[in-house]
Amino acid sequence: MATAREYLLGVSIELERRRVAQEEPDNIKRGLELAAYFTHCQLQPAHLRIALRSAIQVFTKAGNAGSAAKFARKLLDLDPDPKIISMVRCCYFLQLVEYY
Repeated sequence: MATAREYLLGVSIELERRRVAQEEPDNIKRGLELAAYFTHCQLQPAHLRIALRSAIQVFTKAGNAGSAAKFARKLLDLDPDPKIISMVRCCYFLQLVEYY
């Protein structure tokens, strides 16, 4: 039951983020909040990887390198596919350099 609740919450958050991005493109702050909230749902690792990749993209597009790097670090901790690892490591280190 708890798993179903987490997935329902996650899908609701993601749908709201997409709605905000489409209908209120100037409301970047709300989109970032929703992307971050989605990463806190207790999803299976494969689905959490998708949420983290989405958050990395949204935060990078918004110019928030520090938060994108934190999501990249969390994604690397989940032991993703080797192709994703190389892409995320590159982005992670570039964002860290830009952030600091």
